[in-house]
Amino acid sequence: MVYYYIHMKDIVQMNSQAIELRRQGYSYSDISKKLKVSKTSISNWVRNVRLTENEKNNLENSLKMKRQRSRMQASISIKAKKVFKERVAYDNAEKDFKKFISDPFFTLGLGLYWQHGLKRGNYFQFTSSELNSIRIMIAWIEKYINFHKSKAKYRLFTHFSQKEKENEDYWAQIIGVSRDLFLKTIYSRAISRKDDREYKGSIAVIITRIAVLRMVIAWQKLAMRYYT
Repeated sequence: MVYYYIHMKDIVQMNSQAIELRRQGYSYSDISKKLKVSKTSISNWVRNVRLTENEKNNLENSLKMKRQRSRMQASISIKAKKVFKERVAYDNAEKDFKKFISDPFFTLGLGLYWQHGLKRGNYFQFTSSELNSIRIMIAWIEKYINFHKSKAKYRLFTHFSQKEKENEDYWAQIIGVSRDLFLKTIYSRAISRKDDREYKGSIAVIITRIAVLRMVIAWQKLAMRYYT
């Protein structure tokens, strides 16, 4: 807390100024900053001041505008930080892109995610029912994102007719991860191939980090620029 020290001969004058500022709609904090006097002193000076209805309205409007400015400044600050983070993420992605673009496996993974990956949201998610696509994507994640499969989450999407089957165990074994990494399975009557005996559902590989999604999206944009 900041305290302001003043000479006794100035107190009467400042007291009068504080009352006038209060009548104009200034808050205790604003008066304290303007007169360089502690907020406690300001409170003692003006707490018994009776305001007219017009002065009360001025004070209320002043406080309302102050709150609006604070919210606007906070919003601008949040947006500025977000833009900065996205800019830094894009710059870092561009550096890695230049290193990886000559590797066909890198472009293969980008293409797979382009077709089967989540493009919006707060996390990375790749979903496929094709065993080889899942294997390729997991290997791609480990190589280029440097994110081990044991740190990811998995979710099965399948038809209600598959509910009695242990397809989660099947996918866990195929991927080579613990069954504990699987989120709650989503069952639907709309999913196709429900009568296919070989069908094991679609598996989603999930990385709950928005930075990873931003990086992959940036790589895709850079690839479009590179090839077109």
